[in-house]
Amino acid sequence: MLNGNPGYHAILVYDVSRWGRFHADEGAHYEFLCKNAGVPIHYCAEVFPNDGTLPSAIFKAPKRTMAAEYSRELGVKVLSAQKRLAQLGFRMGGIPGYGLRRMLLLADGTQKQELCVGDHKGLATDRVILVPGPKKEVACIRKMFSLAMNKEMSLADIARYFNQRDTPYLNGRPWKTASVSRTLCNPKYVGCHIWGRLSFRLNTKAIIRPPVEWVVKPGAFSPILDQRIFDRVQVVRKKRLERPTDDELLLRLKKFLRKKGRLTG
Repeated sequence: MLNGNPGYHAILVYDVSRWGRFHADEGAHYEFLCKNAGVPIHYCAEVFPNDGTLPSAIFKAPKRTMAAEYSRELGVKVLSAQKRLAQLGFRMGGIPGYGLRRMLLLADGTQKQELCVGDHKGLATDRVILVPGPKKEVACIRKMFSLAMNKEMSLADIARYFNQRDTPYLNGRPWKTASVSRTLCNPKYVGCHIWGRLSFRLNTKAIIRPPVEWVVKPGAFSPILDQRIFDRVQVVRKKRLERPTDDELLLRLKKFLRKKGRLTG
């Protein structure tokens, strides 16, 4: 709109509150930009004309402030409701991930139907949980964790193992080191639901929240893996990520030198 003809001559808004639900007083800023571009804003349900006069400015300012405060209060209530539902083990959105699917539940907890990609629940009283996906994907997850317990296999080796056997990742994509790593550290495969790792309040950039603020619900849905297997893999991953100190490296080199008699570059 600022770089040329936007293709329209005016913007119709129901009332000031519909143009004011922004953080601070962004509504006035956007209205100023529209006015400079020659596109007036008309508030259809207001008793005063938006003609740039002093009375119009006086009426709009408190209404925009009230709308912004209403939006803030509504956000607090929605966040509280989401947190409560997450504590009960229900999903708040997002893709289920490899090996899992979304299941729609009725208000009484009865399973209604499995949701496909892009499907949304139709009723506000319905809830969504995760369930094990196709048998082939479930078997792949279990095999991956079995391979990860082998200290000799790296993440790249595991990805190569499945790619060579034509076992694709999501949407037919090949497995990569990052996708294997995300899968091996995700507790949802043991039925644990975690919510609130990121925050997007007031359209700000994503903020990583500390673990103490997460909502963790063990046993929220049927697990694919045994908890003991998952814990063993986490121990192996932690050791794999550890980096030896200089002294430890020198000690290993000395042992290797005594064993082989020489060191190469």
